Amino acid sequence: MYGRIATMKPLDQNDWEIIPNFIHELRTNSMYRFIVEDMMSRPGFVKKEHTVREDNQGQTFFSCIVFDSKENFDLYINEESTESLWTFVEISATQKGLTMTIEDKEI
Repeated sequence: MYGRIATMKPLDQNDWEIIPNFIHELRTNSMYRFIVEDMMSRPGFVKKEHTVREDNQGQTFFSCIVFDSKENFDLYINEESTESLWTFVEISATQKGLTMTIEDKEI
């Protein structure tokens, strides 16, 4: 399996509202359901999940999408619309005060 893991952390680790608020804004966006349903209909789609970890360093948000093979992952992730979507998420996160890293890897 192959996937993408996006990791987001607040610039201000004392701000315990930034991650829940950002997640809420993403999930309540009018395009969210369409985007997720489209992704789920793609060949090789396995799952989408997200987790919020809280530890001594503060909060961290992990979002992960998984496909059954690198080939199917690449078909999805290299589409112009998908690239634009990830750019939107990254810009939005930065504007809200989050750092974001993306890692594509075998899972």
